Amino acid sequence: MISCAEIRKLHQFFQVPGDKNMRRKLVAGNWKMNGSAESIRTLLQGIKEGAAPVAAVELAVFPPFVYLGLVEQ
Repeated sequence: MISCAEIRKLHQFFQVPGDKNMRRKLVAGNWKMNGSAESIRTLLQGIKEGAAPVAAVELAVFPPFVYLGLVEQ
């Protein structure tokens, strides 16, 4: 088990120098192997259209291995 003091040390190690407000939030989602290739295309299109660029937020999706080719397109 790791102690609180050790966690504080690790937290300081991984801090990026500069203003703490510069850190960006990460919105991430994954899905199970449900749906057809067409429903996955529809989902991806909806994500692309609905994910307006926001400077303070990064967006990530984690598809199942079998859908990596669709996501790459």
